[in-house]
Amino acid sequence: MFFKIWVLPNGMDSITSEEIEQINAMAIQCPYIAGNGVYKARSLNTMFYPSKTYNDLNICNYNGVYKGGVGLFDDEQRIIDSLKSTKYINSENKIKVYPNPANDQITISYKIGEYDNAELILEDMWGRILQHINLPSYAQTVNTQLTALLPGIYIYKYIINGNSQETGKLIISK
Repeated sequence: MFFKIWVLPNGMDSITSEEIEQINAMAIQCPYIAGNGVYKARSLNTMFYPSKTYNDLNICNYNGVYKGGVGLFDDEQRIIDSLKSTKYINSENKIKVYPNPANDQITISYKIGEYDNAELILEDMWGRILQHINLPSYAQTVNTQLTALLPGIYIYKYIINGNSQETGKLIISK
């Protein structure tokens, strides 16, 4: 959308009433749908309506974008919401994964029995297994590099003797 703005001899800008209507129509759109032009139109619109305000949450919700709509991470959020963190079958089989969010490394603290086999499985949001981390019974802490993983949201599953003990999410931000 292009507008011709004429500067009158008295220094005032001149825009036709039709162009003002076009600016106003653009300014009341959802910026996630119509793009950055919405903000430019809002800036121009303040020349004519200085006290006009815009509520993007209401505007975008009305258009089906934002909460409960077509948000950028809605699919991933549904998957995370559908996960039910399994409580410990045995209260001694606890695990801590930190820091969360993580950069290139995580520390896994756990406690298992002497003859237990434990592992932590990292999956992407589509359930693809990306990393198996063996958790030996003689150690209580394991440090693991995450350099091969891209920034994002991952799911971890803590498994002892083939039984899932806990499920959680791990955020990697580099």
